Parts: sequence; C-alpha cells; structure tokens
Amino acid sequence: MLYPDMYEKMVNPVPKNQKVADFYLKLITSNKKSDINFAMLNFAPYEHSIGKLNIDVNKKQEVNEAYIPSTKIFLHYMKNHYFITDKQILKNIKKIEKIPTLILHNRLDLLCPLKGAYDLSKLLKKSTLIINPALGHGCQKNMKNLKKILNDFID
Repeated sequence: MLYPDMYEKMVNPVPKNQKVADFYLKLITSNKKSDINFAMLNFAPYEHSIGKLNIDVNKKQEVNEAYIPSTKIFLHYMKNHYFITDKQILKNIKKIEKIPTLILHNRLDLLCPLKGAYDLSKLLKKSTLIINPALGHGCQKNMKNLKKILNDFID
C-alpha cells in the first residue's frame, strides 16, 4: 500500500510459478554467497522497510550481514503462513478468553495496524492493551519502558 515501488522491485525476479517466500528462502539458505546477496539486495530492503515511514527508496542498497539471520527467520515464517491459519485465534477465542493477557502494540504500526490488537483486547476478558505511541513495527527504542511494563504485568 505504501511502498508499491519497493514491492515491485522485490517480486520482479520471482518466477511466475513460484511463491515469493519459497523463492527467497531458497536463495538465502543457499551455500552460495551470490544467492544470499541477491536475496538480501532484493527482498531484505522491502522487508526492513514495510513497517516504517521515513525510507529512502533511492538509497543504494548494500548487503548488511547482520540482517541475514532475521531475514531467514522472516522468510521461514512467511513460507509457513506464520504457523497460524486464517482467523485461528478469533475462531478459538473461547479457549483463551479468560487467560490474563498483555497486548503491547505501537499506535503507528503500518505492518500490523492497531485495530487488530484493539479488537482482540475487547474479546479477551482478562486482557490489558497498552498502546505505545511509537511509530513503526519494531519497538527497540523503547525497550526499557517495555521491560518495565512486562515485569509489572508478570508480577
């Protein structure tokens, strides 16, 4: 929705008969450095950008080896549909509705909009929803505060 140009660049190399996750997972788990680099230059920029707003789409991409493990994990989850079926949690809400649950969510998460977490918190009778005012999908900048929230909840 926000990065169709980056999406197009990412999917263009994928053969029509293959799924994006299958294609890039095969490359990134290859023993050939050229395959890994190809995946990191074509898939990783998209994956690392989709939850953010201030991305320079014209910036020359370089392979950052520190991102290889997280990109492998992301592709593994993507290939396996995140190990969850469509609406699995909502279809089984009765099984978990009374479990004390803490839901932490960034208000401006473009990848996973707040509405889903908000609606889930309404269905879980013993849930607490904490909305972090942060932008984006990650929460690295606020870890100290998030650790305190988690510790308070566990206590």
